[in-house]
Order: sequence, then structure tokens, then C-alpha cells
Amino acid sequence: MKTQEKENLKEEVIEASRDFYQCTLPGNLPIGVYLITKDGDFVRCNSKVRHILKLPQNGEDVNANINDYYWDTGERERMLKELEEAEARGGCLEKKVILFKVNGQKIWVQDYSRSVKAPRTGEIIGYAGCLVDVTDEESHHQMFDKLPVGVYKLDAQSKIVRVNKAFADILGYEKPSELERIQIKELYVDPGEARRFDKLIMEQGFVVNEKVELFKKNKERCYISVCSYKKMDTDGVTYIGREGTIQDVTDEENYRQIRDSIPVGTYMVGKNDQGEDVISQCNKAFADMFEYNMKDILGIEVKKVYASEKDYEDFIKEITERYNKHEITEGIPIRAKTAKGQIIPLDVYCRILPDGAGKITGRAGIVINTSNMVALRELRDDIGKTLHFYSTALVTLEQAIKPVLKALGPDIFGTNEMLTIEKAIEAIKEPVRNLKNAVSKLVELKNKSPERRDALPDEDWNTLENQMKFLDEYQTRTPYPEFQVAALHNSSGTVLDIYDKMGKGIFLRDLIRDFFNKAKELERVCCLIKIHQALDTIVEVDYSIRAFREYVIFQQRPPDLPTICKISTLIQTAVYQLHLFAQQRRVEIVQEYQSCQAQVKVDERSVLRALSNLLYNAIKYSWHREIGKKPWINIKAVSFHNEVHVEFQNYGVPIAKEEIDNDLIFKFGYRGKYSGDRQRMGTGIGLTDARETARNHGGDVTIKSFPASGEDEYDYSKPFLTTAVFKLPIYQLK
Repeated sequence: MKTQEKENLKEEVIEASRDFYQCTLPGNLPIGVYLITKDGDFVRCNSKVRHILKLPQNGEDVNANINDYYWDTGERERMLKELEEAEARGGCLEKKVILFKVNGQKIWVQDYSRSVKAPRTGEIIGYAGCLVDVTDEESHHQMFDKLPVGVYKLDAQSKIVRVNKAFADILGYEKPSELERIQIKELYVDPGEARRFDKLIMEQGFVVNEKVELFKKNKERCYISVCSYKKMDTDGVTYIGREGTIQDVTDEENYRQIRDSIPVGTYMVGKNDQGEDVISQCNKAFADMFEYNMKDILGIEVKKVYASEKDYEDFIKEITERYNKHEITEGIPIRAKTAKGQIIPLDVYCRILPDGAGKITGRAGIVINTSNMVALRELRDDIGKTLHFYSTALVTLEQAIKPVLKALGPDIFGTNEMLTIEKAIEAIKEPVRNLKNAVSKLVELKNKSPERRDALPDEDWNTLENQMKFLDEYQTRTPYPEFQVAALHNSSGTVLDIYDKMGKGIFLRDLIRDFFNKAKELERVCCLIKIHQALDTIVEVDYSIRAFREYVIFQQRPPDLPTICKISTLIQTAVYQLHLFAQQRRVEIVQEYQSCQAQVKVDERSVLRALSNLLYNAIKYSWHREIGKKPWINIKAVSFHNEVHVEFQNYGVPIAKEEIDNDLIFKFGYRGKYSGDRQRMGTGIGLTDARETARNHGGDVTIKSFPASGEDEYDYSKPFLTTAVFKLPIYQLK
């Protein structure tokens, strides 16, 4: 645009905004006021705008364009579009926070603006607005949102006013706004702890590193360390809420609980001000071992818990020599002395803690009371018998439950497959609907007849009406399907209790009979579901216990002599052992291993156990692929160079990438983060045992898990294809 045209446009903008110009621009207002053309050229602005944008303070003309101050060049265009939409609704653009650059520095401004239109044509020829420097406020706001610890603010009624992103992340929420207006006590696992915390805040005024247990969004529990203080109004008397920070200490708390619950003593030794070795940390088992209270043993000089000073000196000499030789300091026998003077034998396993110069400053480790080792070995050897007892008890329980199923007949569910929660919920819909209608008819009759109203106390009528509403709304009142059966079972029981209180001859016999029958039918179906679920659990747990028992016994007995056998025969035996579990889970096993002629020389019993573990996992974690078709898994055996690879592939529960990359899934006792899908159970030793067995025979176990659709590898809400490969060297005839 030519210079003269620009000047003409500026005059036109001034003329169209004369009232605004005369009322706001000349004064020394505490906020910035400006007029610009539609292209962004400044027409006029007051001294506050000049100060914010570092413009010359003298003279009316401003040779600048507002577009040059936007840090994001596209932000201006987006802002004008928002203004257009706001004005179409009869409003203007308020409190728009924008990032500006002034002399190369970032500043945040808050803009309030409206368009300036030509009086005759109505065409937008410029913009009038107010500008406020909010750099300090926005910096605090961004710091609040970006702090790596959770920050929160509550009102006087303990409702959440605001939290930052870290707070939401800790509790598993996607956005901080999801938590706003929630009562803080709703997040507590124990509501009594919420009341105790409130009392502590009111009495002390603040708390530091107070540990509480909260629910995450997915109902998982976590431990939080809270720092908080109460806020008072300007009168110094009225309580207006509290603010504070939280940190996730779940891992630390779990480790602490594990440390305090394990039956061996853990400890750390450090130096006191006099340079003496003292016990700086220990668990309860350590204190109990030495017959001390926790508060009394911390800080005690270490040599006092040894049988004699010579015993202590001999121990220090031993661990120092081992440390200097870079040898492991474990299994060192010592004679210790308890607080009551009793001498006990201990084995010490410790790690030396040197400073930066290599000087020993302390140590950490565990102690085991070896006087109990004989009893411990007997207990360990007896685990196999104990697990056998549990396995036998499960079989007995299964046989006892089946007659109960028959007595509750007719059984609307099949007995040869797992009862899914989806199938259970579908089957229960009609009995629920029928009972709701029966209760509704009874309530309607009561409302029409005063004499029938007197058949029950008002509280029982109110209960019936509440049950009628619950039966109509149970899916929304109990959103988790896993809990709906239990809730409906309770509801049918409540209705039947009221039936027992009804007088005879007051209501029509057919109506009462229908009311009773519908309640009994809902109760019967709920009982059927629960019994089927119990049977499903027995089938699943039975194999887990038998596999665990086999693993424990294997650790205690010498390995069998290796035998030469076909890998296909071992696989077929594993399939035979698990056919009942596969049938119960309605999983079809696709067998592509019979043609493999590879032979292996192995401890047959342990390899069979390992193959069964992998097959069990494949069955347990399978999902349906298509509606109306059984889920299926695939077993292959192929020769590859000098190895035979047995592949177990299933479609269903994912394994997280980091769990595979970091070998977490092979850790003893570890269960994957998604292994609890649909309440699946397990011990966390199957993969550990399988890989140990394979490696003991010169082979290995590998796992791959990727999206079945081939899409986002981190979207664990969708089915994955998981392949476990058991590798063994092929036996070559010499």
C-alpha cells in the first residue's frame, strides 16, 4: 500500500473510532490502548503501549506494525479469525494471551480487541484494543504447569480448584481439568485418612512429606508424598483452602514394604560424628533379630551387636581384604549378640560403600540367622507337598461345585468353555428387566390402594422403589461390568427379604407369585454366573499351582539324565496336558509341528514343563479374532541351521515394548503391566522357567509382540500378535 493510502486509511480509522480515541488514548491509563489499521499499522497508542513495546514516548505518530511483534507469525491470523467468530456472536475477543517479541526478548501480553468498521460500508478498516503486560503472571502459570512435581489448590470445602499437568499425570488423568471440582476425599483409598489429613492441616497449619494412599483414574493404588499448608483469608481467621505439592513415591513405598516384610534383616552402616561405625538404617526383621526396638537400634555402634570386639575386628578384616581383592563379600559367618545377651550365628552378605577417593565409609547388606536354616530347608522341601495338597483341594472343590450347578438348573451356560463377563451380562438382562417390571406393578398397585400401602412399612416401600430405579439404571450406577453381577445379586436378595414381610391375602396371588418368581430367577442366574466363574478360576489356578509345584520340586532334585526325543512328541504331550484349559477358554490350537523331525537331547521333564508354560500363556492371553469364531493360537516347529525353533503365536493381550527391551518379562515373579487383562491370574515364573530351561540346554527363549493391525506399536488398547520362540540345539547323530 502506498504511503498516502496508508495515511488516508489511518485517518479513516481515527474518524470511525473517534469516541474510543478521545476517551482512552490521550489519558495516562494503567493499561495499554491502541488503534491499528486492518493491516496492522499503528494509528495511535497511549504511553503504556509505547512502554510495553519499547516505542518512542514522544509524538503521536508510531511507525510500527503489530504483526512484527508476534513471536508466532501465524498467531495474528488465527486471532483475527477468533475475533470474527466472537463478534458474530455479539461479543469481542477478551483476555487473549499472546507471545510477543520486543527487541529480541519474549514477553506475554493479554489483548482485548474489537474491529473498527467504516460507517458507510461496514467494512473492517482497523482494530481497537487494550494491551496488558502479563509476562510475570504467565511465567508463573507456565512454571506451575511445567513443574515436575504435582501442584494443587483446594477450596474451603476440600474441592480441587486447580492442579497442574504433573499432578494429573501422577494419578493417570489425561487433562488437569478432569480433576477440577472433585472432592479430594474421593481420591483416597481410605476416607478416614482424608479426615485425618484435614485435621492435621487445621491443627498444624502445614504438613511436610506426609504419605497417603490414593486411587488413580483406573482404580490402581499409588502412594503419594504430600507437602501442604492451609490458607487463611485477609482477616486471618477464615479458612479458604489449602495448597501444596505431591510426589509419586509408590516405588519407594513398595520397596519399603518389601524390605520390612522379607524374613531377612537388611541394614546400612555409616559413620557418626566421632567416626564410629553405626547402624544408620535397617528393617524390622533386623531389629527383631537383635531383640531391639527400631528407634533404639538406629544409631547404635555396630561393634555392640557382635559377640566380642575380636569378632567385630575379624569381620572388618575379612570384608576389607575381599574388597581390596575385588571379591564378593557374601556368606561371611559371624557371631552376633542380641540386646538380651544371646549369642546367635549369622551369615552376612554386604556391599562396601566407598567415597570418591575409594575410602570405605560404610556398607549395606543383609543378615540371615543361620540357626533357622535347618527349619528353612525343611519348609522349602515341603513346598511341593503343600502345593500338591492345594491342587487336590481344588479338584475336590470342583467336584463339589458341579452338583450345585445341577441343582440350580436349568443351566443357561455351557460347561465346556469359559464364561466371559460379556456373555454373563447379556444373559442377565432379561431377568433384570422382568424383576423391574414385577416390582413396578407392585408399586403402582400400592399407589392406587391405601389399604395395600399398609401391607408394608414406608421404609420397605421406599426400598422397593429404590430397587426398581436401580434395576432400571444398574448399568450406569455400576459402570464396571465385573461388579454388576454382585450388585444385581444383592438387589434380588433385598427384594426377596421384603417379600418375606408381605402379609397374605392383601395382594393378588398371581401378582405376588410373579414378583417372587422373578426375584428368584434373577438370584438363580446370578448364582449360576458366580459358580461358573469359580469353576473357571479353579481350572486356571489348577495349572498354575501344578506348574509352580513342578518348578519348586525341580529346584530341589538333581536333574534327570538327558534323553533323545523328537521335539514334536514333546509339543504333542504339552498340548494334551492343556487341552482341557484350551477347551474351557474356547481356544483352538492350530498345530503345525507334526512334520518336524528334529531330535533334541534334553532333560525331558523340564523341557516339557517349559513348553507347557509357553502354551499355557498363549491360551490364557488370547482374544477372539472375529465375532462368532473361536480364538486360536498357532504352534510351529521349524529347523533353523543347527537349532529347532518352537513358535507359540497368539492374538490378544499386548506386551509393552519396554518390558521386552529391558528383559522385564523374564524376571522371576514379574507379571506384565497388561497381564491382568480381564482378571487373568498367574505366578510370574513361567517365562523365567522357560528361558532358564532353554539356556541350560544351550538354547534360548525370545519374545516378540506387535500390533495385529500393524499400526501404532505403543497403542496397547488394541490386540497384539505375540510370538514366543523356544530354541534348542538339534541333536546330531555322531
